[in-house]
Amino acid sequence: MVADALTTVDRLRTHAAGPSGNVAPKVLVRGDSAFYGHPSIGAAIRAGADVSVTVHLTSTIKRAIASIGDDESSWTPIQYTDAVYDEGTDTWIPRAEVAEIPFTVFASQKKAHHVAGRLVVRRIPDLRPPKDEDRARCSTCGGSTRSSPPPTPTTSILSPPTRLTVSTPSSSRCMRI
Repeated sequence: MVADALTTVDRLRTHAAGPSGNVAPKVLVRGDSAFYGHPSIGAAIRAGADVSVTVHLTSTIKRAIASIGDDESSWTPIQYTDAVYDEGTDTWIPRAEVAEIPFTVFASQKKAHHVAGRLVVRRIPDLRPPKDEDRARCSTCGGSTRSSPPPTPTTSILSPPTRLTVSTPSSSRCMRI
């Protein structure tokens, strides 16, 4: 299915270029976890597309995330122009942090299936457990109410895609390779 779609897109791009030869930008294939497999990703890469795929938080991904330092130099803060709604926690999130490391997907498969890319992790500091007990006690006592409707969420691209992007729907961490 991915290969057929990209073949059609390539024909349309070639036809649109006409005699001038101007080619449209590279295609980005995005998919949910159902497309996280070498058949789909391999077809997209062979067709010359960039790839962005959502995956489950496996033990391999967890180990890669654990290798990212917890210091400020490892994480880049991002502010959303509008809060983003997190269904997992039923809250609006105004900010997050991102980090990236090199990562190879399908490393347990034969070498021809290995795909080198980058793992981009998004974490939400407001959802992380406090490091000290005093802060933990303060953050759990008391509450707030909101009389105005919550802001409308928007989606923004954090960085241009590379060859492969993998993300997980976890409420506190998302990955892109």
